[in-house]
Amino acid sequence: MIPPASSAFDLYLTPNTLPTFTPIAESVKVGKNCKLGVGEEKPNNYKPDVYAFGLCTIGEDSVIPDGVSIGKNTAISGKTELSDYPNGLLDSGETLIKAGDKV
Repeated sequence: MIPPASSAFDLYLTPNTLPTFTPIAESVKVGKNCKLGVGEEKPNNYKPDVYAFGLCTIGEDSVIPDGVSIGKNTAISGKTELSDYPNGLLDSGETLIKAGDKV
């Protein structure tokens, strides 16, 4: 696991994780062997004008489990589990909110 660069921004990326075009907020933990920002471009199903440009957006205090792939134009918020990702994938254009109702 790569430790956070500073106490002001706690980001934990584990080995073999590929964050491509991924804005990641503070206090996020991304599991091993994850692929972020993969696949084809599709409009986001929640806020297509915000979650666009091929980005995979991960909100503050979110947790991404080991071994998942996350598509483009996606938004994730909260502590997610492997069962939240059908076949280990959050498809492009999808939104996964498990922390309140905001991304």
